[in-house]
Amino acid sequence: YGSATNVDNAGDLHASAQADGGFGYATGITSIGYGSGDNDAVVVNRGSIDAETDAAYAYAFGVLNLTRQRYGSASFTNDGDIHATATGDLATATGVLNLALRYGDATMTNTGTVEAVANGTTGGSATGLYTYANVYDATVNNSGTVSAIATGDIALATGIDASSALYGATTVRNNGDVTAHAYAGSGFANAA
Repeated sequence: YGSATNVDNAGDLHASAQADGGFGYATGITSIGYGSGDNDAVVVNRGSIDAETDAAYAYAFGVLNLTRQRYGSASFTNDGDIHATATGDLATATGVLNLALRYGDATMTNTGTVEAVANGTTGGSATGLYTYANVYDATVNNSGTVSAIATGDIALATGIDASSALYGATTVRNNGDVTAHAYAGSGFANAA
């Protein structure tokens, strides 16, 4: 956390959170660039990351990479294994969040494996890869394996989600395997 962040993981990371009847948050890697300057938030993973949460309101993130620097960009590269699992009444699991929230690009490259599993009772939402640029370009290059699985009365599963809000382009290049499965009980299921 600071004006510039640079994380390079080649090891094994495991984050686990449990809350009986409350909120639970587990994140394998958190990288936040905040403040002024043109520095980037960069995460490179060549290792294994597991984030697991069991709570009434469960949130699991394999990687959170975010920059709020004025001209900073967010860059994420994965050649390892990332698994995020959330179990609860309302469960949200995201493999990777890559966010450039000011005047930078958000770039993501995956050649490894990313899995997000949301086991919800009332609702489950799972996203494999998510990249967002507020002003400039949002780009995802995937030649790996991405999986999103959601269960619940309302179930939402998205393999890859990329967007640019203002002036930039949104580009997704996929040469890999992307799956999204949503299993709903009495409500609504959507997979994309």
